Amino acid sequence: MRFLIGGDFFIEVKNKGKDQKVYLPQGTLGIVHMTDVAKFLEPNDSRLFDRVIETIYTASYFQLETQRLHMEVWNTESHFLNAFKAYNTIPLIDIVDGPMQHQVQMFAYEEGFRPGKLLQTVNLKVNLAEIWDFYIEFMDWKSTNI
Repeated sequence: MRFLIGGDFFIEVKNKGKDQKVYLPQGTLGIVHMTDVAKFLEPNDSRLFDRVIETIYTASYFQLETQRLHMEVWNTESHFLNAFKAYNTIPLIDIVDGPMQHQVQMFAYEEGFRPGKLLQTVNLKVNLAEIWDFYIEFMDWKSTNI
């Protein structure tokens, strides 16, 4: 799994000609974290990841309202490129104002990033704690008799 915390990344879809579409990545990804690869999973299997993701995310309250936690599921391949399987997002403000425990349904990727078939459910606990940051600026200072 890949987690993207914050950022304003999105895919802009433009028509190029009559039947062709162009997908243009826009914005920034935010903070990226990935889990270990869960090998040999069978349908309906569950896997508990031991890894705790800790990061410092500096944002204003407005940014929390406009940015998201984006989750992606990938199928790893040993001889080919990894395959993008499913995704979903949660607004960061829902994490701040909501419960710690989240159950996120992951939907298959379809053309135009529209939700397709439900592939899996991710259960996670997210603790987003508010920490006060202060900006200190020293201006017009000098030292004498050094």
